Amino acid sequence: MISEHSNAELAILKSSHLSESQATHLAQLCHCPCLPAQPISKITSVNYILSMNAHDQLYLQKTGAAKLGPVYVDFLSPQLSYRQHRGRVKHEPLIKAMGVSDTSKSLRVLDCTAGLGIDGFLLAAAGCQVHLLERSTVMSALLENGLTRALQSAELTPLMHRLSHQRVDAKDYLSALLHKSNPEYYDVIYLDPMFSMQTKQKGLVKKGMQYLRHLLPDESNLIELFLLAHRVARYRVVIKRPRLAPVLDSEYLPTSQQIGKRNRFDLYAKKSIKRI
Repeated sequence: MISEHSNAELAILKSSHLSESQATHLAQLCHCPCLPAQPISKITSVNYILSMNAHDQLYLQKTGAAKLGPVYVDFLSPQLSYRQHRGRVKHEPLIKAMGVSDTSKSLRVLDCTAGLGIDGFLLAAAGCQVHLLERSTVMSALLENGLTRALQSAELTPLMHRLSHQRVDAKDYLSALLHKSNPEYYDVIYLDPMFSMQTKQKGLVKKGMQYLRHLLPDESNLIELFLLAHRVARYRVVIKRPRLAPVLDSEYLPTSQQIGKRNRFDLYAKKSIKRI
C-alpha cells in the first residue's frame, strides 16, 4: 500500500477531452485539485498539470510560459516502432544485458522502476514477460494510459499482452514475495534509478524529463532495493546507469557490464555479488 501526501505542486486540468469522472478520479488518485479548462500558460497556482489531449493521451506539463513540452507515454511512436522491430531490438544493449537470445526461453522479468515504460516495452518486444512496478501515482497514471491505448492497436496487441503494470513500492513488493511460503521468483530483475542520479549528463534531460523528476518520490535506500532484488532473481539483477557514472554502491562490484552510447548496464549474477 502506498501512502502519499497531498500534492501541492500538481493539479488536474479539465478539458474537452477529459470527462468530469476522469478528472475527479485522477484528482483523488493524485491527491490534488481540479482546475477549470484554461490556457496552461495562465496557470500560476500550481507548477504542473495533468490533462488529456485530442489523441486521448494523458500528459504532464509544466505551467507558466515554459517552453518544455508535455510528457506522456506513447508506445505507438515512430521511434519506438523502429526500435521494437524484432530484428533490431535484439541488438539493444539492454536486451543483451538481460540475457535475451534467439535460443533462450521467454524470460520473466520484473522491472522495479518502470518510469515511462520504454525499457519494459523493449523487453516485451524481445519476447520477455514483463511486470512493471511504479510507485509514483503520476507516473503510474501516465503509464496506464499508454498501455491502454497501445492495447487498442492490432499490431501491438500480442506484444502488450506480455506487459503488466502495478502501482506499488518495489521494496514492499519484493519483501512480500520473500515472505510467501512458496516465493515467486523472476528470472531477471531490472532497476533503473536514473531519476535519483545527480548528474549533468544530457541524456537525462530529454523533453521535460528534468522537471518530471521533481514530482517523483525520492528513491532512497537503493542498495536495500538491490539486495532484495538479488534474493528474488533466479539468474541476475541488471542496473541501468549513465555511461560514466559510478556503480550503484562501491561496496559491490558488478559481475560484468554492457556499455551503450549513453548508458551502461551493470550485471550482477545470482551466484554471487562481488564485494570489495
